[in-house]
Amino acid sequence: MRILIGVTPDDQTRDAVALGAALYRTFGGEILLSHIYAASFDYPGMAHVDVEWTKYLEEDAELILSDARKTIEEEQNVPVTEEIVYGHRSSGVGLSKVAVQKDVDIIVIGTASGGAQGRFQVGSTADQLLHGGQRPVAMAPEGYRDMCPGELDRLVVAWQSSRECRSALAVTADYAQAGNLPVTLLSLVVKHRPYGRRKSKVSQEALDTYVAEKTADLQAMLSEMPDDISREAEVIVGENVHNAVQRRSWSDGELLVLTSSRTALLRRVFLGDATYKLVRTSPVPSVVLPRGT
Repeated sequence: MRILIGVTPDDQTRDAVALGAALYRTFGGEILLSHIYAASFDYPGMAHVDVEWTKYLEEDAELILSDARKTIEEEQNVPVTEEIVYGHRSSGVGLSKVAVQKDVDIIVIGTASGGAQGRFQVGSTADQLLHGGQRPVAMAPEGYRDMCPGELDRLVVAWQSSRECRSALAVTADYAQAGNLPVTLLSLVVKHRPYGRRKSKVSQEALDTYVAEKTADLQAMLSEMPDDISREAEVIVGENVHNAVQRRSWSDGELLVLTSSRTALLRRVFLGDATYKLVRTSPVPSVVLPRGT
């Protein structure tokens, strides 16, 4: 697995580095580091100023990458194959271009600043990657550097009844075999309630029946996976997505696998509403797969 870690001059880079190292230890492969500096606009005149400014930005980027390399090699004991300095006006677009040019398998980023501990805050870089990127995007929540167990121990697939989820399950099976990981197929059931009411009108008996049927459906989907993969189905009920996620017992070594919206362009990442909520509420790292992978 060729792993591209997006590097920035802040503490969130250490979270991304921890996740990139965990992916490397689990699946093997190569680690690439990249920093995207803000390229200047093509205004006429003052060319010598632009050249000097660009040189400064490139030198600064090299220092940022050097610090990140030291972190991953000394703290994580993981080798770095390549460092890439790239200029673009949009950091997310630039990182996506580097990923395509270097033919990487996954992009890893840290949260935007200001996020809550154990959660991922979507900033401009993540937003750009999650709305048009061409490679899977893995996101490390705030503080992951302190909770990361070293390598992954389970893949959790958030299930929706769609063709995109079926494709994601097939990709997850490949990941599971490569890393010798168990798989959980997870479905979140939200108890919708009529406007103005405090409680759902659905009876507990009807809800229990639905959960049993949903569990059976998930187990049927899991039966199509290769026999050498340990797998289980799990259905969690909550008042909303955040509440349902909180009700589950998460392990620090889990990776949540999410799918792009069915409205996304083929081979592109695009978040739907439910996936966006899961990215923001998940207490473990998540990865969003491009549509049709």
